[in-house]
Amino acid sequence: YGCGNPLKLESALQITQRAVGASQTPTTIYLAGRYTLINGSGINPNEQTQVRYQRPGAATVLSDQAVDELLSNALRSTLDTLVSLPNTRIVFIDQAPEFAFTPANCLRSLWLSNIRAHCVIAQSQVEAQFARYQNLVNNVLTDYPTVVRYSPTQALCTARVCNAFGPDQQLWYYDHHHLNTIGGAVVAHDLLHYLSMQPK
Repeated sequence: YGCGNPLKLESALQITQRAVGASQTPTTIYLAGRYTLINGSGINPNEQTQVRYQRPGAATVLSDQAVDELLSNALRSTLDTLVSLPNTRIVFIDQAPEFAFTPANCLRSLWLSNIRAHCVIAQSQVEAQFARYQNLVNNVLTDYPTVVRYSPTQALCTARVCNAFGPDQQLWYYDHHHLNTIGGAVVAHDLLHYLSMQPK
């Protein structure tokens, strides 16, 4: 349920089943969502990637309803497999905020007196981008109460503004929607704190 080749999904789940089933050690499995899988493309005008779905048979363009149903069923199938594993906690991680610009380009704008004031996006815009994805995931996870859900926006957004840079003006993003190691460490620290507050 992410950027990888979906043809590999079944074998990855089978490998996970065997590995966790053979282990007596408590395991946490993290699933990362990607809203472009539903919307078809991101908001950055420089991004050329388009996501399309094709069922067996003649090539057809699927309706939004058909895509939602396809992804909903796929997520349910994945969760059915994972929640049945012994000694396992499942954590669903929402996508990090996505930008309509390339954050690294901000570093080239030396004339900016305050980089962080320009390289931001309103959290309301992020929520609008993610709305269809959020609704689908919400509907699915309602039936899986043991799955823990985490949103990186709580670590990356402050006062309803999402930043590409930290307070020290260190860049958090590798591109317009992938965190770099610094941003990843910020989210990981917040995620571990969040999980420590959840019932086990």
